[in-house]
Amino acid sequence: QPGLKDEVVPGVRAACAAAAQIGLALTDRGHASGVVYITGHQKGGMPAYDWKAIAATNFTVVVYMGAKHIAHIVCRLLESGMDRDMPVLAASDIGHSDENYRLFKAQDIHEFCGGSATVFIIGNVLKNADIDKKITSFMESF
Repeated sequence: QPGLKDEVVPGVRAACAAAAQIGLALTDRGHASGVVYITGHQKGGMPAYDWKAIAATNFTVVVYMGAKHIAHIVCRLLESGMDRDMPVLAASDIGHSDENYRLFKAQDIHEFCGGSATVFIIGNVLKNADIDKKITSFMESF
């Protein structure tokens, strides 16, 4: 918008910014003792991850650049033992006026149809966090 000044702050990751916007901690003593950051694709195709190791942790999983392959990524995690009801948050266009959040169950991630500027947060930190109310409250503040 004309007259608005913006500033780029290096070092603030999209997942951290998204979590902060809606009042979510990526780690929580009762739900996640760590965070795993992965990329949804790399030059030459899908990265080869140890999906069983990732699914076996109680860590929050953050997927960058994963919009094209999120259904495949979640499918690999489900096949490796992740709970079908595990919450998956799709946070799009973080820091922009059209910032958007959608919450899915892992088994329903095929319903995602967002753009490439989406970061995904997967994990128990989204359970019992009153996340629906936080997202609604944030979205209504615009």
